[in-house]
Amino acid sequence: MSENDGAEVGQTGNLADCESIKEMSAMEAANAICDLAMKLPKSISMGMWEGKVEGELPGQTIDGKHLGVFDEHTLIALFGPHGDELSEAAAALFVLSIINAEKIVAALRENDVTV
Repeated sequence: MSENDGAEVGQTGNLADCESIKEMSAMEAANAICDLAMKLPKSISMGMWEGKVEGELPGQTIDGKHLGVFDEHTLIALFGPHGDELSEAAAALFVLSIINAEKIVAALRENDVTV
């Protein structure tokens, strides 16, 4: 249950539009991160991107600086407006998990974590 609205996960907001939602164990999540990390350059980092972002969910246009993740040549993903704490945390976790994916999986295996 979401503590914000009392609805079950996947029933409201952006999650309702997801194709499928699957709970994952720590090891499954780490392996998924590792698989993703293999497709991305290790040189990714957070930075500022300035422009206009338009989206259907929630249907608003946001102009200004946005927190993004980049490699040496390309914007890989936008995470949200500059100053939005959730976006900044998500971008930082994304970068750290990609850079450290192999270490995360190794640590979980070493400690026999399956939760």
